[in-house]
Amino acid sequence: MRKRLARFLKWAAIACGLLLAACLLASAGLTWITGRRLEARLAALRAAGDPLTIADLAPTPVPPAEDAAVPLARVAAAQGAFQKELTALFPGRGVADLPLGPGEQAKLRALFEAQPEIVPLLRDAASRPGYAPPFDAAATTTEMLKRSFELMSRHREASRILQSRSALLVAEGLPDEALELQIVALRLARLPFREPTMSNYLVGIACTRVAAAGVNDVLQSAPVSEAGRRALDAELALLDDPALVRRAFKNERAYSLTSVNEMSANLFWLTGWMRNDLTALMLDLFDDQIRKLDLPYAQAAATASATGRRWSPFGTLVDLLKPALASTREATERLRAATRSLRVLNAIQSRVPTEAEAPPPLDSLGLPREATVDPFTGRPLLVKKLPSGWLVYSVGKDLVDDGGDLEKDKDVGFGAPREDLPGRP
Repeated sequence: MRKRLARFLKWAAIACGLLLAACLLASAGLTWITGRRLEARLAALRAAGDPLTIADLAPTPVPPAEDAAVPLARVAAAQGAFQKELTALFPGRGVADLPLGPGEQAKLRALFEAQPEIVPLLRDAASRPGYAPPFDAAATTTEMLKRSFELMSRHREASRILQSRSALLVAEGLPDEALELQIVALRLARLPFREPTMSNYLVGIACTRVAAAGVNDVLQSAPVSEAGRRALDAELALLDDPALVRRAFKNERAYSLTSVNEMSANLFWLTGWMRNDLTALMLDLFDDQIRKLDLPYAQAAATASATGRRWSPFGTLVDLLKPALASTREATERLRAATRSLRVLNAIQSRVPTEAEAPPPLDSLGLPREATVDPFTGRPLLVKKLPSGWLVYSVGKDLVDDGGDLEKDKDVGFGAPREDLPGRP
């Protein structure tokens, strides 16, 4: 009995050993096959000049005299202190909104007089052609994200400060000066688009929307010069660039691939073919999302749930990125809709008599055709003449015309406020 048990255990051990050896050989073979396929894909991306690691996201060196990061670093401490004062003066949003009461004007003017260097330094940053934010090529993804959050905070502060200064200039009856300052704010808002993470890109969109709303406040307050209108149109045209979101997605792909490598270094089992499989799924996801950037929004959104993906144990993990990428695409289209609406509004105010009642043909405004198209539908932007002035808008992501209701981005646009909106006098 004991001999039989010993023989059984011996053969069982041999069978287990053979099975383990077979598994190891299969894993090695699978690792080799998937590794070759993966390396071919990565090589093609490298050849195209796409970043694949966060080290690849390092900014191109810029001479200090041309680097916007230099004055932004000098103003960082002062603008942080100024933001605290703004928040105390305007609780909640931490930024001045029109209309300003006489008391608010006096207090706000005193704030700017107490720190006269802030706005000139921000102007200096906006005027410089290069931008190389602080960057550590050896940083981990966590360290990079922490640094990105610091930059986000600075950009938001700069946006609020310039918005507040512009509001003060409007209240003082200086619309041309206010418009010029909002153009400075639009230029500064483009800087986050040149930073490495998708979060920075989204902050750039948020700051641009703040500046664009400030521009609208100026345009509704009083007539402005034609030179100011031309400068505004030129600046808005730079924001309608599909390459910006494409770069953001490619940067996020590099960030995600670096995250996979970091996970593999920390999880003993996430090696070999499993790491290759997760990396390939990441590439599949970003390939699909970047391809959809070439599709009209409605078509891309309609196919968002159709994955057509092979099964993988890492599928759920990769799917967690989809909502963030979809939200970024939506935010991009909202930005395009807002800037195009503002360009059309600016052109209407310049070319159409104030007493006109019928909306003008959009092709009569001297703008490129693409600047008058709703990015959500591919059809022309909508224009209405309200008792308080012109309203230009896109139907927004729901693709439904809500009559120009701009609250919570039901529709997206700019112009005179709709008198029948809740809370309107």
